[in-house]
Amino acid sequence: MFESTDCLDEGRQEKTWKGIRLDKTPGKSQNNAAYVNNYGNINNNGNNVNNNNGVRPALPLEPEMDSKENPSVPRKSNLIPSSLYEGKTHAGRKRDAKSFSLLGESPASSSHIDKVCSFESLLKAHRKARRGKQYESSTISFEMNLADNLTRLSNELNDGTYKIQGYYSFVIRDPKVRTIHALNYPDRVVQHSICDEVLEPVLDKRLIYDNASCRIGKGTHFALKRLTEFMSDYYKRNGECGYFLRCDISKFFDNIDHDLLKMRLGKIFGCDERFYSLLYSIIESYEKGLPLGNQTSQWFAIFYLDTLDRLIKEKLKIKYYIRYMDDFVLIHSSKDYLKRCLKIIEDTLSVECKLSLNSKTQISPLKNGIDFLGFHFYLSNSGKVIRKVRTHTKKKYKRRLKKLKADVLEGKKTLSDFKCTVVSYNAHLSHGHTYKLQKKNLDRCIFLSSWL
Repeated sequence: MFESTDCLDEGRQEKTWKGIRLDKTPGKSQNNAAYVNNYGNINNNGNNVNNNNGVRPALPLEPEMDSKENPSVPRKSNLIPSSLYEGKTHAGRKRDAKSFSLLGESPASSSHIDKVCSFESLLKAHRKARRGKQYESSTISFEMNLADNLTRLSNELNDGTYKIQGYYSFVIRDPKVRTIHALNYPDRVVQHSICDEVLEPVLDKRLIYDNASCRIGKGTHFALKRLTEFMSDYYKRNGECGYFLRCDISKFFDNIDHDLLKMRLGKIFGCDERFYSLLYSIIESYEKGLPLGNQTSQWFAIFYLDTLDRLIKEKLKIKYYIRYMDDFVLIHSSKDYLKRCLKIIEDTLSVECKLSLNSKTQISPLKNGIDFLGFHFYLSNSGKVIRKVRTHTKKKYKRRLKKLKADVLEGKKTLSDFKCTVVSYNAHLSHGHTYKLQKKNLDRCIFLSSWL
């Protein structure tokens, strides 16, 4: 394949391939791709020109770096700046690095504000905020100039001039009297964007599995099923001889401390100054605690007690533990151990959360049953977990249906409204052993239809 010829200039032999010299360095008289390397690649003084000789152009031996092309441009790095580590211990550095990795971004990356204030995110948030409220005057007014309003919100969020317009309040009785402080419609759109784009994806993965409130794929029905699984599994291992600790926090939303909440959020979002300033302004827009009407209040509240969840699961080693917002249950075989747990929980809530437990907190035998989220759980002789609606819940349903029935007879409500209410009640009751109660509700509906 290769031919040897005499080199007259240097008194040595050189190799040729198809009549082309195989020098390492092309001669000065060569104009076009004059040499081929040992791999059959034509090289033109490193210009990689293909001269249509049927041979592929040579590849560079090493990839060219950005710093060689422009030494003034620093090479990009995902490392945490050393300036953030000054004066910190090894544990502090490790904790910061962990928080950055959970965020999925380095401190030099773009702000979360860019996700919140994008037009697409705000439009998606508007579509969620209008569900069930599309006929309200505030929603209609916002949609009349939808593009302009979304653009204005985007600009205000981007340049840091966004401020909450204020709250309006109303009272509900369920049967407990609660004062709800709600935002105006544009602020609700912003809240949806903040929660959906940042708070939910960042905070959700930091929470324990058995924190059931306000999370995708979870909720009251998840908590009911989870407690049922716990009681059933405990019975298989220990029988019905055991105890449970049920705790309820006194005025949870009203007593959440702003400084502690901001400190804990700062550990996660502190490197993102623009987004952290937005969260800071939302927290400080309410005088004390968190307003019940804010969507961000839900995420702040469930994250605020994450310290308690870690204590119970990781330090106290309680296997059967479920929490729904400020209401949580622990199951254990030892009553004395639950008493020690209660003391530790009270101390932790007082010192680290500035909260306290109310009078509903109790330690009782498991065979007495557990009241949780409107249902009463108890074990049968065979170990089956029975879920019955609590007495006060049944009375509440009965009062509502009685009042709705009177409104239908007076013409204030339609029979369709009554049927929808009955169907919704029965849908909730179907998560317990409530066949007779559901049948009784349907009988009321049939009787009212025949009366009319």
